[in-house]
Amino acid sequence: MVKISLGILSALLMFNLSAQIGSVDEAQRQAGKKAEPIGEFYESWSQQVNYAVVRAIEYWSPKVKIIYKQTHNYWAADVERLSVRTLEYWTPILSPVYGRTKSFWSKEFQSSIHPSVIRYYQWYYEKYGKSVSTHLNRSMNYLEPKLFEVYVYTLSYYQNNHPITLQFLSDIPAFVKKSYEKFILSVWVMLSEVEDSEFESIDNSQRVPVDLIRVIARSLNNSNISEEEKRLNILFQQIRSFGFDSGMQDCYKIKVFQLPIVNAVNTGCHIFVSEPLLDLVGESDDELVALMAHEMAHADQGHNMKTFFSLASAGVSHTAKMSMENLLWLATGEMSDYGNKTERSDHLSMVMEKFSFEAPLLEIAADQRAVMILNRAGISAKSLIQLLKRLHHADEGVQCSEKSKGGRLLEGSMTVRKYPVLCDRILAIEEVAKF
Repeated sequence: MVKISLGILSALLMFNLSAQIGSVDEAQRQAGKKAEPIGEFYESWSQQVNYAVVRAIEYWSPKVKIIYKQTHNYWAADVERLSVRTLEYWTPILSPVYGRTKSFWSKEFQSSIHPSVIRYYQWYYEKYGKSVSTHLNRSMNYLEPKLFEVYVYTLSYYQNNHPITLQFLSDIPAFVKKSYEKFILSVWVMLSEVEDSEFESIDNSQRVPVDLIRVIARSLNNSNISEEEKRLNILFQQIRSFGFDSGMQDCYKIKVFQLPIVNAVNTGCHIFVSEPLLDLVGESDDELVALMAHEMAHADQGHNMKTFFSLASAGVSHTAKMSMENLLWLATGEMSDYGNKTERSDHLSMVMEKFSFEAPLLEIAADQRAVMILNRAGISAKSLIQLLKRLHHADEGVQCSEKSKGGRLLEGSMTVRKYPVLCDRILAIEEVAKF
């Protein structure tokens, strides 16, 4: 079951750590209407702090990356062997100790500690519960806007004054992305070797991504190159050298997999395209190049790895909220709407709800980077718009003049994430395209 759980989580790792935040109103900034005391701090110290930070980043980042890479190459194998030997030595020694300790304290907790805690809590709640609840709510209401204000000013300042520095901080080195892909694919291969009967208890909403990664993993072992793969790899040469991450340009491989879904997946160096998607596109070479530019853009920006951190961030955020919910319940005997909603569903659903609403931003970012790649290769981005219209089953003459909100699932696609509506994507492409 550990293999299955790890595989399911890796299937869900298919988004960028992006946050939508309103910019500080220009008229208010010019009028000096910043909130106190944070506004005064930024007026007095922002330039000095920013100068020191930027200089430190520019000086140390290249050196740290080189040191990290050399250290990793030198020590990784030794550390792995040491970890294995340590586990082999200590596991049989510590397991009996853990068993005896657990047995002793379980009995002690059930017979003595737990009843005492219950009695103390009942006394505490009757005497202090409502008062603590009032103070706790007041503290949270005061701190939350202050913390958010710090976040707004910091991010807005760097977005407005040093966007390149902000982008530099979000870049992921190619060798890190390649290492991460090796880990993900190894998990997928492990999952593909599990018997089909082991997946009978999996919820239907998770079955599609599990089937997808199992099929993709098996395609890696297929040494025969199909005619479709030959065609795609030839077409890919038109854009291979025009990616923005030069460290990734030499590793790309295109694979075709058989599964009744219309989808393409990027894991880093590998781009996987389903046969139904190829059938839908047909003989349009320009649209296939646009498709691969979109997947290349995901790799360019490290979306596969950033998706992992986005999912982890959603998990940490949910854990923190539920910790506060438990404290609130202990203090007052009540839970907020968020806690009650979690009890009605489950923890994984709450984590995926936050994660899935961020997914459209991932696709928008990949669309815009794909346009830049196509422009560098001298290829019109109109083929990308044609591809999206085909995927969304839209009329050829559809016109977009106003952005829609939210996302929707494409028919036959994965059911664990949302995709932007067509007009969102077209308008985002037109912002950077040179028609």
